[in-house]
Amino acid sequence: MPHAADPAARGCLSPKERRALIEKGTADKIPIVDSVWDLVHTFIRVPAAALLAWAAFAGIDVPEHWRVVAALVCGGVALSAHGLKSSTRAVINTSPEPVTNWLASLAEDGLTAFLLFLAVKHPVAAACVAAGVVLLALLLVAWMTRTLRRFLANRRAARPAAAGI
Repeated sequence: MPHAADPAARGCLSPKERRALIEKGTADKIPIVDSVWDLVHTFIRVPAAALLAWAAFAGIDVPEHWRVVAALVCGGVALSAHGLKSSTRAVINTSPEPVTNWLASLAEDGLTAFLLFLAVKHPVAAACVAAGVVLLALLLVAWMTRTLRRFLANRRAARPAAAGI
């Protein structure tokens, strides 16, 4: 990154950077603004991740189909991660009191800062955290699938008994 564009090298943020930071920091504290923000970013983050993966293989002698696979995988991961985040926030935003929204937002901001630090300073540890999150997500999907199947089986079993009454 050029020295003039690097906030760490300059030691401070420009007025535009401060404004963007304040906007982002306050946008997810207000439930309706947060929901609209997530909706808009659904159409920004997924294509951006796919294009980033596509561009990452631009200067390398890689077959075209691998670039397509990388773009699809990164777009899919971005869609699932953003879907998880935005759906969780949509549920939290229905809470009538503001403390839950603010705590979730602050926790998300802190976790993002920590993971960015980890990715820059300790990439192997960041990869381990990412693998752990993927594993937890797979376990959660498996648990949700079992629970849904059990619920549907119980519902089907209860339906004939109710029809005979």
